[in-house]
Amino acid sequence: MRLMENYQMKAFRDFLDSCCLMDLESKGCAYTWANNREGDAYVKKRLDRAVCSMEWRVAFTEVEVYAFSAIGSDHSPLLISLSLGHAKRRKEFKFEDFWLEEAEYGEIVRDAWLKAEDTNQNLLIKLKRVSGELEVWSKSKFTNAHKRIKSLKKEIQKLTNHPSGGQDRERVQSLKEEIEKLWR
Repeated sequence: MRLMENYQMKAFRDFLDSCCLMDLESKGCAYTWANNREGDAYVKKRLDRAVCSMEWRVAFTEVEVYAFSAIGSDHSPLLISLSLGHAKRRKEFKFEDFWLEEAEYGEIVRDAWLKAEDTNQNLLIKLKRVSGELEVWSKSKFTNAHKRIKSLKKEIQKLTNHPSGGQDRERVQSLKEEIEKLWR
């Protein structure tokens, strides 16, 4: 089995070399995969990578790769950012499924939709108003959950980057479970 793994890794490295591909350094989590086993059987590695050609790297000098904490998977998601441009992007609306569980959700949607002064306005205007009201409501009602999730993700990243074996595995798992509860 070990011989096969070594052969596969050599074949993969040879492929990267033959295509003249280079590894893009990543920020964030140093280890991008863990087997989630107990004790001495616990293994974590940097398996997930972003690669590119030299020409591509020269064309995109501002590129950055971020490895985020693995939540809901044993692999870390990677984000490749092509520029560091700080142009302010308009935030897109994202509906959160857990809003439906809140009693006041229906009232907010109904009230925003039926604003008396403009009941004859077109669908797009009404949808913008509803999404705006939901964003304001969500920000005020769930702001602590978002802050807590951000804090938990930082702690997971810190534990993930620590070279220790499986001793942090239980703590990472409990942090992931707490994040999943907050998402609901």
